[in-house]
Amino acid sequence: MPSAAKPQKGGILTVTGCEKLEQAIQQANESQNFPPSYGKIAQQAGIPVEVAIQILYRQGKSDLKAIQSLYKAFGVRLQRQDYEVIRTEEEVGRVEPPADCILSPGYEGREGWLERLKVELESNPPVRALTGISGVGKTTLLRHGVQEVGEGFERVVWLDGDRIRFPFPTLLRQVLGEEIALKLPTPAEQIHPLLMALETTPQLVILDGVEAWLNPEQDAFQDPGLQPLLEALLTQTQCPSRVILVSSSPLPISLPQWELDGLDEGALSRLFQAWGIALDDEASQNSLRDMMRVYDGHPLTLKILAGEIRSAPYYGNLRAYWHDYGYDYELALSETPETTDPYPPLIRALERVLQRLGRLAPLAYELLGLGAMNPKGADLRGWQFLIGDFPLSEQEAAILSLKQRFLLEAEINDPQVRYSLHKFLRHVVGLTIPDLKQKGV
Repeated sequence: MPSAAKPQKGGILTVTGCEKLEQAIQQANESQNFPPSYGKIAQQAGIPVEVAIQILYRQGKSDLKAIQSLYKAFGVRLQRQDYEVIRTEEEVGRVEPPADCILSPGYEGREGWLERLKVELESNPPVRALTGISGVGKTTLLRHGVQEVGEGFERVVWLDGDRIRFPFPTLLRQVLGEEIALKLPTPAEQIHPLLMALETTPQLVILDGVEAWLNPEQDAFQDPGLQPLLEALLTQTQCPSRVILVSSSPLPISLPQWELDGLDEGALSRLFQAWGIALDDEASQNSLRDMMRVYDGHPLTLKILAGEIRSAPYYGNLRAYWHDYGYDYELALSETPETTDPYPPLIRALERVLQRLGRLAPLAYELLGLGAMNPKGADLRGWQFLIGDFPLSEQEAAILSLKQRFLLEAEINDPQVRYSLHKFLRHVVGLTIPDLKQKGV
């Protein structure tokens, strides 16, 4: 009968052993203005970054040879009282993040959202706008809300500016039908029957990503049929249908509107913990507070940053992440913004995330750039096809990395799940990845 496998031997630093190593690292870098990153510390010791972080934060069993290498790299001797021996068959202290990207802010921090949506849908005139900067959660919240209040309408029509160039002809075909729409060649002939259909049958029309349909130079819609339709709806008081415009840019028409802001500290704290990031000490809580202040609680940016923190090499250790990048936040908080435009700091944050992804996971970085060219997204096989020349195991690892880092958005249409990039992230990818700049992503 074969003998049972011998439990793997490892160790964890004692508190004094950890302090001894930290002092040695500090003394070795006294001439530097900033403490060395964990990448540099790991490189000097010849061990992986995540192993260095695990050792220095006492996050569970580490290989004794790795501990010894780290001590030796900074000129100190590892003694028996510096560590405790652990014999276990399981790795402890580091948990791989879930293989999903379904987690989203949802109603977290938006507790009054559904009630507000119901009020807006019951109010006249039957057209209004939901505004806020890109990535603040307008579409996510509206999709959740429509699932709960959409039953009051016979039809929900959702048109996306990322996927449709001219919304008015598409709306005409979906509401009136292809045959009738083709018999009405001009907008003047089309408006009245469309209004009659909306007055006869309760329909909820969502015009999402309206900024894609704007001509900012002329302060007008590119689609000539959209403006007269909205103007006509503004005069209606008995129409059972409702039209909601979702936009991150000012509209060329005055509509009743409500603006969506960023998330507060309490909501972000709950989300970060749900995403596998521990906030069980004051330093981590202060770091999250500073992140919220720098990015005004912007859900998309903070979710992607959380995705980076919960993945290799930090595995949810916010203090270790802050050690490497906290200076960027401190600098941002000390500077006076040159403009009131909220986008530059968000773009810089996501550019840095992408640059770090390129160093840590080159194939995932390449896949992200290829996927950014398709706003409609694709299922997993479609994503694998983009890097089909690589071994299947590498394809799966690249996709897993993007999902764990919240760089992909999941759109569930049973039984299929399609994955795509948020349009704001696609914009940043186009600015960051050189090959895509020329293609205008």
